[in-house]
Amino acid sequence: MIYTLENMPVELELALRERAAAERKSLNAAILDALSRGLGIDPQPLKRRDLSDVAGKGLIDARMEAVFEEQRSIDPEMWK
Repeated sequence: MIYTLENMPVELELALRERAAAERKSLNAAILDALSRGLGIDPQPLKRRDLSDVAGKGLIDARMEAVFEEQRSIDPEMWK
């Protein structure tokens, strides 16, 4: 949905813009967070994907390593 806010006091706009910049969010996200907090509603947390279940698991097998090694090789004919 799209809403228009009218007659916003300058102080409120500046405070919202400062908060957005401090939290590295868009102005829209800062306004939604402020409204949620003001109404006693927890803002929705950012969904982050945790890759710890696959990080460092050695998912590259010998065949894949052979392909990577071939791609890393330098063709002397191309570098003349």
